[in-house]
Amino acid sequence: MRVCQPAPGRRHGDMLLCTLALLVLLSMHPVCWSKRPGRRPGLLHASHLIFEVSKVSHCDVPGNAIRILKVHTGMANKVDFSLDVEFNITRSVRAIDSFLIQITKCRELVSSNTCEIFHTWRFENNPCKGFNDPLALWACPVNAMKPRPDCPFKKGTYAVQNLTLGSEFMGNWPFPYEGNVWRVRLGLLETKTLFHMCTDIEAHVHRVRDN
Repeated sequence: MRVCQPAPGRRHGDMLLCTLALLVLLSMHPVCWSKRPGRRPGLLHASHLIFEVSKVSHCDVPGNAIRILKVHTGMANKVDFSLDVEFNITRSVRAIDSFLIQITKCRELVSSNTCEIFHTWRFENNPCKGFNDPLALWACPVNAMKPRPDCPFKKGTYAVQNLTLGSEFMGNWPFPYEGNVWRVRLGLLETKTLFHMCTDIEAHVHRVRDN
């Protein structure tokens, strides 16, 4: 089982950007953390947060080279969520132009009436730089992949097994994550408009009482 902790010394802004995001680009983008339950002070009964990924799929966009083959989710224990993913990259590229993160917030359920774009980031300054940084927030999920990928990802089949997503890292998020469904689109583009890889992730956070 792979359980990861946030790298020391990283800025809160970096955590906000990459946490939601690098959840899994599956590849690239599961983010894992330590196994301590989050508790809300003042509640009559002790409780903890559970972060669950309900859907992982490749985007329906032209040029997308990633194909999600298998996804298995479940609770590793009463606190932590476990994720297994296998995916295939159908073609290689020489370079990546930009990295896209788009977060959509849906109120309680997913529909055209309840969802709105929460924020979009696009990183264009050599997005592969720092990919192998051992202190980066994505170092844990990247190291968990077999075989270990390069940036850009090369053609082939990759797998992540027993990736454990804890709830400790959500304690300082400055936005209302509880009770909402979060849809995250993660993309690596080979030109300004053409995707090399694009993954859609759907997740939600809910609180349960401790036994």
